[in-house]
Amino acid sequence: MRFIRGRAPLVVIAFVAAACTGSSATVSSATGSSATGSSASFDSAAQDDAVAKVRSAITNSGGLDGFSTDPLPGEGRILCVDGDEIHLYLFESEAERAEAASLIDPGDPSRVGNALVAWSGNPVFWEVGTALVLYLGPDEELLDELVEGLGESYAAGLGRTGAIDLSC
Repeated sequence: MRFIRGRAPLVVIAFVAAACTGSSATVSSATGSSATGSSASFDSAAQDDAVAKVRSAITNSGGLDGFSTDPLPGEGRILCVDGDEIHLYLFESEAERAEAASLIDPGDPSRVGNALVAWSGNPVFWEVGTALVLYLGPDEELLDELVEGLGESYAAGLGRTGAIDLSC
């Protein structure tokens, strides 16, 4: 994902690359922060649906790769479900999650507070307990499963598509 944050007159561009490869990975941002962890990949046979995997990862995110959540607050974790990444923004409380969610324009999630985000895929956000759940992938079946289990998203829009690999 590439984040573009406007600050008069300075424009800050951060590039975040995250991999879900089953090995240790480091994710860095232009601000110098980084997170290291081992990837957690869930086998479809072990758990039947993506929603159970998401709910489980929210309460037990240890072992999941991290990512820079900028411009949003929270702790970023990447969940690999059937080869697709699901981004989790984790918070200490539902109130903190709600405050972060209020920064995202529901009709145009590229607008996050004063920042403009160029999402690598079409962003779809849900509020689940103490987490924001973000799916950017192209898998319509997985998206349908998430909508069925998590309910309608509260924010969705168009991002960059094409030769962007969002698999893990």
